[in-house]
Amino acid sequence: MNSQFICNGLNVNSLREKLITHPEWFDGIDYRKLPKGKMLSPHRECSDIHVRYNDMKNSNRKDFHTAKHVPVWYEIAKEIPEAIGLAMEIMKITCSEMLGSVYIFKLEPGKKVYPHKDNSWNSVYYDKFCIGIQGGEGGIVRFEDNTCFEPKEGEVYRFENSVTHSVTNFTDKDWICMVVNCRPVNKGYSEDLCQAH
Repeated sequence: MNSQFICNGLNVNSLREKLITHPEWFDGIDYRKLPKGKMLSPHRECSDIHVRYNDMKNSNRKDFHTAKHVPVWYEIAKEIPEAIGLAMEIMKITCSEMLGSVYIFKLEPGKKVYPHKDNSWNSVYYDKFCIGIQGGEGGIVRFEDNTCFEPKEGEVYRFENSVTHSVTNFTDKDWICMVVNCRPVNKGYSEDLCQAH
């Protein structure tokens, strides 16, 4: 299964309002937009806020994205504690024992994340959960077998990022999601772990 609906009803209002008010927070760290060798990045039309990831003191290492590491909160987390709160809520809902990277991404109307699959250590070790922050229907995450999901505001989906996937914003406003990587106690997450929400 490439994606799985987990729950809805998360309160994302305060985070959404802060993100709308502070567009300058996006792309402070833009490595996902940089070319991969001779290839354009699949994330080149996307804007990011990296909230938690490998310590930037390791950023000059060639294995920055592939090496096993203990993620740290970035300075921006102080400005958006709501993101920390949502990450902790996902940890609780999914009975997770470890929190990986946390980032927020934005696609302007008509923009896309091009087809790709993720195979970094972070992507393989953790399960990936997507929270809709703004946009609703019309922001589509699609997989190579043509299955898809459209996270509405406050909805949470688990998705398989080792399968080729893409994202397109067919709406008329910025489409914003938050991605939380965490490791459920029973890796290979199942609905049985999901607490009543």
